[in-house]
Amino acid sequence: MRKVKNRKVIGRLADRSFQASRTRNVIAVLAIALTAMLFTALFTIGLGTVENFQLATMRQSGGDSHGVIKNVTMEEYEKLAAHPLVKESAACEVLSDGVLNPEFLKRHVELWYVPEYHYPHRFLTLKEGTVPERADEVLVDDMTLQLLGLPEKTGQQITLSLQFGQLEPQVEERTFTVTGILKSDPALNVGFVITSKAYLTEHAGELDAYRDESGNAIGSTGNIQMDVNFSNSWSIQEKLDRVITESGYSVTEGDADYLSSNANWAYISDGAGADPLTAAAAVGGLGIILLTGYLIIYNVFQISVIRDIRYYGLLKTVGTTGSQIRRIVRRQAWRLAVLGIPAGLVLGFFIGKWIVPLVLARSSYAGGEVEVSLNPLIFLGAVLFTLVTVGISTRKPARVSPVEAVRYTEGAKGRRKEKRTTDGGKLWRMALSGLGRSKGKTLVVILSLSLSVVLLNSIFTVTSSFSMDKFLSRFVTSDFLIASARYFNYEYF
Repeated sequence: MRKVKNRKVIGRLADRSFQASRTRNVIAVLAIALTAMLFTALFTIGLGTVENFQLATMRQSGGDSHGVIKNVTMEEYEKLAAHPLVKESAACEVLSDGVLNPEFLKRHVELWYVPEYHYPHRFLTLKEGTVPERADEVLVDDMTLQLLGLPEKTGQQITLSLQFGQLEPQVEERTFTVTGILKSDPALNVGFVITSKAYLTEHAGELDAYRDESGNAIGSTGNIQMDVNFSNSWSIQEKLDRVITESGYSVTEGDADYLSSNANWAYISDGAGADPLTAAAAVGGLGIILLTGYLIIYNVFQISVIRDIRYYGLLKTVGTTGSQIRRIVRRQAWRLAVLGIPAGLVLGFFIGKWIVPLVLARSSYAGGEVEVSLNPLIFLGAVLFTLVTVGISTRKPARVSPVEAVRYTEGAKGRRKEKRTTDGGKLWRMALSGLGRSKGKTLVVILSLSLSVVLLNSIFTVTSSFSMDKFLSRFVTSDFLIASARYFNYEYF
């Protein structure tokens, strides 16, 4: 078959047909915009909820580092930090076994050294003041100052009762000058006092006294924790094990060179795929949404093609091929998508941003700060799924029979049955006859309506299925418990 250069002609036909179908275009643009809005809202809610759950869990865990290698010496730290998998690390050191001020009975306080560059990873936000430089200078969070009955003011002095050691604990009172005030995190019922590097130098002998012969801390005092960040958060524990073993140490407990480590439990990606039932439910939900969007757009283009089917049939009688007809329909569909998708993306993002706080308000993370970032994956995923839906939706309506199209009448297949009644025509009978005229179209409409109800019901079920009473019944047997604060504070056992 000879190839004819007719792309311009096909494009001209598609454009003129597009311009002649203004009502269809408005309906199709609305359908595509609604589908894009649906996908954008879905991705915004999903990613926004995951981000906020993850951030809230990070705040509870005390940092956003991917993992931690516990109780290392500085020599071990330098060797581990040089591993190519490690993109960023910090040696954070616990400087006492406890802070025993009676004001901290219900909210215990910890004395730490954290490198200044690592403050953001530990959520140490400086409200006012400067970073400590001398050995007797510290940063203190605002809630700790309130418990001590002191104003939020730099330059004042605080006295801490510090415990060193566990088997034979030594208690010593030390006075520090407050150079900066940290913002306390309501998600973490722990206060922090952060010292300078000069403190490590001045009290090096004291810290070494509570370490064993190999240099590892016996208790909390002098315990160096290595916070580790990789290039991404996938398979964190596997990467930690690789860093340890490839640096010449062991991950087997009981070995002489054993190093303990654990991944930050806040990272959902590290446990992705651990629950196949949850993954299957997510895929099923996405499939329902994709099918719903497909049926919406499919109906619009099916109605359009049926209305213009004689026009397409006439084109075929003059030699237009099926692929050229599909190209005409597809060209119009992409133009409609360009018009409809941007509006859907904008509306979907703001709808999703509005829904995320409502979802979090029904969870255990209610009351915290909610942030929904402009994640490019939201818009990329929404555009991709919408384009795929439009592409699939326009394939079947574009299949036009070449000769039958000229004398096409919807539902006119085979011999028409004659019906005789004695009680005249009834509206409900006419309605049933209309439904039976095109069984395929009727099935598609019923599926569209049913899936919309299924989608709405599924979302309502997911958001309303959590029962706090049933959740708590797995952990506690009574409605409330009254006890001394020491009972709940493990620091004082």
